Amino acid sequence: MNIAYKLTPSHLKPKAFQAMNVFGHEVSVAMTHYQSICDKLKDSTPTQKFIDLIFNLVQAMSSRIPRDALYAKDDCRNKQAILEFLRFFEDWEKLEKKYLSRRVLH
Repeated sequence: MNIAYKLTPSHLKPKAFQAMNVFGHEVSVAMTHYQSICDKLKDSTPTQKFIDLIFNLVQAMSSRIPRDALYAKDDCRNKQAILEFLRFFEDWEKLEKKYLSRRVLH
């Protein structure tokens, strides 16, 4: 827990809405650190990337100060986070349809 000092027991064993804490940046940092030490985390890179993707999306959609606001400019970090999530979601839908089609045919 010292590696990610904001990581709490509720991150590890969440109840109800605490499950959203799993998508915190601290969880991804801790997983990255322990990946080489813990066998259960050795293949966790895709999960870490997903956690960061969701974290960045939530941050982009919940900014409360003008400095972190969503702008139309292409270099806007929040805009990029939303676009990255949309690309991920579109790719996921394509993949889902591909596998669904294959199962239906067989």
